[in-house]
Parts: sequence; C-alpha cells; structure tokens
Amino acid sequence: MAGRDVIGIAKTGSGKTLAYVLPLLRHMDAQPDLGPHESGPLGLILAPARELAYQIHVVCKNMAKPLGY
Repeated sequence: MAGRDVIGIAKTGSGKTLAYVLPLLRHMDAQPDLGPHESGPLGLILAPARELAYQIHVVCKNMAKPLGY
C-alpha cells in the first residue's frame, strides 16, 4: 500500500458505490468538452460479476443524469 489506498467494509445498501462514482462524475465534469470527432472513455469501473456491474450502472445513470451525461 502506498499510503493513499483505502480498504472499506460496509453493509449492502450503505452507499459504497457512491464512494467511487461521485469522484468519477466530478472528474468527468471537470474535463473539457470533446470535439465533434473526439471520443473515448473518461473513467473505468471494473466489477467482478454481471449483476454487480448492472447495479453500478443503475447508480451511475441516476447520479449522472442531472449532470447531462
């Protein structure tokens, strides 16, 4: 560990996903707008299972919608 890593344990439904989704959305919002011929990922979230990936997708979608993503 480099002194900046974190390990957290919490119950289901306690908001763990927001711990990394909100900083990611803040990062995305701070990026300059892409030009008409530019594209690419602004962030990457890895999940160990399809069901968890879908749950993360739902949280991201709900949190990003007010920001226009």
